[in-house]
Amino acid sequence: GGHGMVWKSTASFYDEVMRVPLIARYPGALSPGRSELAVGLTDIMPTLLDFAGAPIPEAVQGRSLTPWWRGDESAGPAPKYTFCERVGTHPERCRVVEADVPASFAVRGSGWKYVRHADGEEFLYDLATDPGETRNQAEDDVPTRGVMGAVLEGWLRDTRYPGY
Repeated sequence: GGHGMVWKSTASFYDEVMRVPLIARYPGALSPGRSELAVGLTDIMPTLLDFAGAPIPEAVQGRSLTPWWRGDESAGPAPKYTFCERVGTHPERCRVVEADVPASFAVRGSGWKYVRHADGEEFLYDLATDPGETRNQAEDDVPTRGVMGAVLEGWLRDTRYPGY
């Protein structure tokens, strides 16, 4: 019911919809604790494969979280951003993402959330001062909007999202 929305399917990217906690337990392999690591659903499979000692296929989009969960400093800096997408219905009602299928995207990290809807509408929220995501800063903070937009564009290119 956050933001007055009581339905389960929405085009929004509010934290109530986008920021779902990941709880992992692996006695003997993980120490109890809490992490603010940026995690996406695509990270679960490579993480489980890594824990199992199995190879992670090169084509996998996500990354294993085990180095950061185990405190391996050689893993480098932890991922800063997480991404979310909402893809419109394919004209042929199949599960294929193509360049002409409308999609909206969000990137969350470094204290900010940036949203770009399929119609071009943009939202930018300073999560430190506006955790309820009530004040759109997209027109007021053009530099941050540019940085977050560039992060999103980089992700779209890196994931070979259709049309990018």
